[in-house]
Amino acid sequence: MKAKPFVLMFLLSALIFLGGCSFYPRKLYSGPDQPKTSLALIKQTDDLESRPIYLLNLHKEGEPEIRVDDLGIVVLPGAYTFKGYLYHYRYQESARLVDATVYPGQSSFPMHEPVLRKVRSVKPYAETDAVKLTVKSGFSYALWCSDDAKIHMKVLGSYP
Repeated sequence: MKAKPFVLMFLLSALIFLGGCSFYPRKLYSGPDQPKTSLALIKQTDDLESRPIYLLNLHKEGEPEIRVDDLGIVVLPGAYTFKGYLYHYRYQESARLVDATVYPGQSSFPMHEPVLRKVRSVKPYAETDAVKLTVKSGFSYALWCSDDAKIHMKVLGSYP
């Protein structure tokens, strides 16, 4: 009986390890792995859902736009082109089932309770111009999109 939690933890860890749950930045260069001192990390730090930023893939191989997320993307040093989209949010009413008590501890019945959900619009209301940014090896960069539809970048520090 006491071994069950350990077996369960072992199986869950093995599934995560072998299943490919990745908490590493996405590698966007071809060829063998490079040392981190010759790479750059680019990640989006603010407004990930309402103002997503994409790396434009100018080589036309694979995806035309690659999402920059909070885990980041690892690239070789050089100039890259980015584009951002700005979305509105609205509140949409939906319902969930809750138990309404008739007599405490004796009977209840399910009923719908209205709740508001925050929903992102389907199409962006604005998009930024394509912005070319240059990154150097050995550094980590932060990207974000401002209210005036401009992409900004700052150096976070060295890429360990």
